[in-house]
Amino acid sequence: MSLVCADENATSTLEDVNIDANDVSMYYKNGTRLSAELYDLNDNPLPDCDLVFSINNQNYTRTTNDDGKASIAINLIPGKYLANIYFLGNDQYSPLNKSVNVNVLPTISGNDLVKYYKNDSQYFATFLGSDGEVLDNEEVTFNINGVFYTRHTNQNGVAKLNINLNSGNYILTAYNPKDGYSFSNNIHVLPTINGSNLNKIYKDSHQYWVTVRDYSGNRMGFTNVEFNVNGVFYTRLADKNGNAKLNINLPAGKYIITANNLLTGELTSNTIVVNANSETKLTTQNYVFQQNDDDTIKARLTNKLNYGVSGETINLAIGNNKYSTVTDDDGVACFNLNLKQGNYSLTFTHDANSVYGASSAKSTVETYGGIKAKIVCEDALILMNNDYEIKLYDKNNKEFANQTVYMEIGSKVLSAVTDDNGVAKFNVDVSGGIYNARIFYNGTGYKFTSNFSKISVIENTKTLIVPMTFQVNEGCGDQLFACLYVDSIVLPNEKVIIEINGVNYTRETNENGLVNITINLNAGKYSIKYYYAGNDEFLPCSNSSILTVNSRVKTTLTVLTGSTFHKNSGITYNLELKADKVLSNREITVKIGSKTYNQKTDSDGVVHIDIDDYAEGSYDVQYSFAGDKTYAPSSGSAKLAITSQIAYGYGYWVLYCNMYDLNLASLASQGTQHIFLHSYAFTAYGESSVASWIRQANNYGIKVHIWMQIAYDGGWHGISNKDGTYNYDLINSKVNQAKYYASVAGVSGVHFDYLRFGGTAYNFPKAAESINYFVKTAVDAVKSINPNCLVSAALMPEPNNMLYYDGQDYSTLTKYLDFVLPMIYKGNYNQGTAWIKSTTKWFVDNSNGAQVWSGLQAYRSDDDITRLSVSELTGDAQASLDGGARGVVMFRWGVTNFINFNSLKMS
Repeated sequence: MSLVCADENATSTLEDVNIDANDVSMYYKNGTRLSAELYDLNDNPLPDCDLVFSINNQNYTRTTNDDGKASIAINLIPGKYLANIYFLGNDQYSPLNKSVNVNVLPTISGNDLVKYYKNDSQYFATFLGSDGEVLDNEEVTFNINGVFYTRHTNQNGVAKLNINLNSGNYILTAYNPKDGYSFSNNIHVLPTINGSNLNKIYKDSHQYWVTVRDYSGNRMGFTNVEFNVNGVFYTRLADKNGNAKLNINLPAGKYIITANNLLTGELTSNTIVVNANSETKLTTQNYVFQQNDDDTIKARLTNKLNYGVSGETINLAIGNNKYSTVTDDDGVACFNLNLKQGNYSLTFTHDANSVYGASSAKSTVETYGGIKAKIVCEDALILMNNDYEIKLYDKNNKEFANQTVYMEIGSKVLSAVTDDNGVAKFNVDVSGGIYNARIFYNGTGYKFTSNFSKISVIENTKTLIVPMTFQVNEGCGDQLFACLYVDSIVLPNEKVIIEINGVNYTRETNENGLVNITINLNAGKYSIKYYYAGNDEFLPCSNSSILTVNSRVKTTLTVLTGSTFHKNSGITYNLELKADKVLSNREITVKIGSKTYNQKTDSDGVVHIDIDDYAEGSYDVQYSFAGDKTYAPSSGSAKLAITSQIAYGYGYWVLYCNMYDLNLASLASQGTQHIFLHSYAFTAYGESSVASWIRQANNYGIKVHIWMQIAYDGGWHGISNKDGTYNYDLINSKVNQAKYYASVAGVSGVHFDYLRFGGTAYNFPKAAESINYFVKTAVDAVKSINPNCLVSAALMPEPNNMLYYDGQDYSTLTKYLDFVLPMIYKGNYNQGTAWIKSTTKWFVDNSNGAQVWSGLQAYRSDDDITRLSVSELTGDAQASLDGGARGVVMFRWGVTNFINFNSLKMS
């Protein structure tokens, strides 16, 4: 702050003043004010004078009162401040300033928190009132990670918030309800499991690793870790340092892998990218070997990720001599050659395969004198300070005695002298661990000779069996694993006894110390015991665990379609696989006759078998699901008939507004095969929604026919005019509509309703001819779009009157239509069930090709929509079939009880 207090060159004499102000210590916003008194040297207060309070880079001007006092409120956040109080002077008094300290104390205190995931460390904050007294049993608020929590303080004003967040860094803010003060701390939740993203080439040596810790952050050795990748769960044992590995042998693609610390329950996820293939690069160098040099020639193979590629064959050509070897874990190929003195050109090559591309490299080598000895050594497991033996052979392949041989192991170089049999014994005095040891010989007259071995050094002989499998699924060949260790190093080639359900099984550990056995137990919990008897080298041990055999989820395979199909109808034979949900992407085996199909279920859990190419006849159907790790197998059988005729048809007329009300599964189970859906559904819901619903119906073997109204839409429209001309506007419009509906995926039929005149056909000279023309034109048009689309029409049930009053020429219409639906509504005609049979029989006997399906009224009459009972409806339907009908359709859904069409007897 810069304040000009007075002119330094002024010559007038001004009176001095005093400013009295004290340091302030206060709690946040408790009302304490910073006050000052201005008075002259005689202690007289000076009123009406301006004092400037400067604090926190802000200036506040206040005028003294009659007592010479002025003050400002302190509303600063907690902290220490320097306040300057200025009197700028006037014509009578000299300027003056005074400084005081202002200490604003917080009403919340807490500390930053660093904790491991879900351990017992929690966040605490102390809350005070404006007087500095603790807030006892007061409701306070915390905010962390965007969520607010309410807690109560204890008698000491302390409130606790449990921190159960995922690992990460957070800011926690506490709020004092009395003064609105907010206070923040940093919360750092450390992970108890962590891994890294993995980018690899298909089946290369790079794998996914995680490190697991306990609640205190200590690495957990020899504990199980659960992995989930590509929908499959795996359990792996961490090594003694808490590192667990899952080998990634997935096909090319991008995956999310999740690892689970089974102690803490923390999950961590990473991305795994598997590349299908990669170009390669070979690198090497030029060599010059003196007589005593190690003349190992190396080349390194790397992929596009710059990783060394292991397990690949590298070829070396030196003149006419060919050599080959396999790359190690770092992609290095080593050639230990015994070249005579001279200069050589080297050509290294890697041949392309399905994963890695070809590459090559060239170099040269100069060699000078000497011959090579031979060192024979093997991988070994030995106790610390025990001997490790190798054998040395001379240039004539004879045992080479009294020669000094060296071993480079860890950070040490050991030496030993060969005995008369060429054997050198190294006392291995290194700490426990696994070492890639190099044994070398550099004797006079011989070239540098070396060899390598893997030496596992143990510090004690105490063994440990670690169970690795705690859950398997019943009946799917899951295996139980255990691992045998000695001093935390896997112990191969040792016999372990596994006792399961009172029966002992002996298994030998493999190179990774693992034993395993296939579990064929029923669901339940079992005590498993493990025994290792030990031997002269290793101590015995035992262990036990509880194995849970989980029941696989029961599955059912349901035939969604009927058992009789019209040849070339375009319908498929559909089966649904279901458990606790529909099961997608599972392979189902279906055998129809002599043909077998292996097909995966779609997103609805359904397989669709195309049977259009089957000849007419009867076929046995067998179907099965083999099961998997989670879901049990299921199977079944059925009969299938292919006929040249349209199959018997059972169904309902359905208004558009009821489309989503239908229980398709229930209808299908009761033999419903056809739905006549009112065309207004397309207007109400749109084509995509209707097509999707039709697809669902098709999955249940239900065909959908679009129910069109031709000559009535609230008012009658003549298909022909009274002058005998045709109403082409109406005809063309309706034909185009029919073509459109026939083109919609899944539509099985187009159905014409109100294909008539409203009882006045006798007034229209060409009534019947116009209807015949429309039907023939529409049928041709529909079949040109979809040859398998069935075309049908609802007809009046009055053989003697339908031509005169309605213009329906039955003998002609049945030449064009696939089937007709006479509306044999007994209630409207005050008739009984016998009339249904006799009327149906007339239509059957007089058809010129079209099948007859009886349309039945499901309620009393148009004047009484009381639903007919199931038994009465069933009797009416059976009467139709007895009259020769090949189908029954109920009018309509919403005013009908549902019958089981499967109970009907076909004539």
